[in-house]
Amino acid sequence: MGERIRVEFVRSGRDDLRDIMDWYASQDVPGVGGRLVLEIIDRVRQLATFPDGSKVVPEFETPWLRELDHAPF
Repeated sequence: MGERIRVEFVRSGRDDLRDIMDWYASQDVPGVGGRLVLEIIDRVRQLATFPDGSKVVPEFETPWLRELDHAPF
């Protein structure tokens, strides 16, 4: 296994996670939002060990900038 790399959320990503939690809270199911956000954070943490397990953001074509899809989105 290779060396672990540093993985960070950009500000807009942190804001998006907060928005997800807020939206689910507004629908009276805050637990669903909390679980979804934790699933997303866990997937992102996997990038530290498996950085090639995601795709390069096509709009930027920068090899170190990656994105993950998370069902159902």
